[in-house]
Amino acid sequence: MKVKSIVLFVTLAFSILAMASDRVGNGGFVYLWVKDGTPHVYCVDLVEAGKMQLSANVLNDHVGAVEEILKRLKNLDPKRYERLLSLAHTFFAEAEFGNLEIALGVYRSRDWGVINHNASLVRWGVAAPLELAVVQNYYNHPQDKYYFIDEKLWNMMDFYDQVAMILHEIIYRDLLMGPNSQLFGDQETSLAARALNKILISGQSRNFNHDKFMKFKQIWKIGIN
Repeated sequence: MKVKSIVLFVTLAFSILAMASDRVGNGGFVYLWVKDGTPHVYCVDLVEAGKMQLSANVLNDHVGAVEEILKRLKNLDPKRYERLLSLAHTFFAEAEFGNLEIALGVYRSRDWGVINHNASLVRWGVAAPLELAVVQNYYNHPQDKYYFIDEKLWNMMDFYDQVAMILHEIIYRDLLMGPNSQLFGDQETSLAARALNKILISGQSRNFNHDKFMKFKQIWKIGIN
């Protein structure tokens, strides 16, 4: 079990509409907080969940940890569970790590103004720059992989935050591209992905029966299947 001390929020997968001419997808932003000269990056999903409980045998195994958390969805939403499990298994094969600003060129990773700084940070007394960390649908060229992740920011995260980040990205990808979904549509931001990730990470999903989970999906406009 890990209880997060909060010095930084990471907001993953907030949408950007076609900001590169041949790219359709969404971008993920992070708040980078430097304390005593040391940078810290924490995933907002994990901060909101409060803790992540994992078995000792999956520590340092990203895919194994994601699988363990996804099992909490298996009985509630078996089809989505299978899709997410498949995405988890291919995540690293579909991910490229590098410098996002260099890779995307037209992007500036500082303060897009799409996040409400006051709502997310002022209560913690934090003034942190907004940085672009993840891009999905990175298909400028045939050889491009689906996810492009800023390597420097990824390496600043610990194992638990990286696992939460993977979960967030595959959940959002499924919401955007899965059955009963359209690109963006009801998922113009990743709030629903974060909400689902939060109940899985925290274990709150164990308290959900079928009816309660259906209401949860209706609230967040998550497709039935």
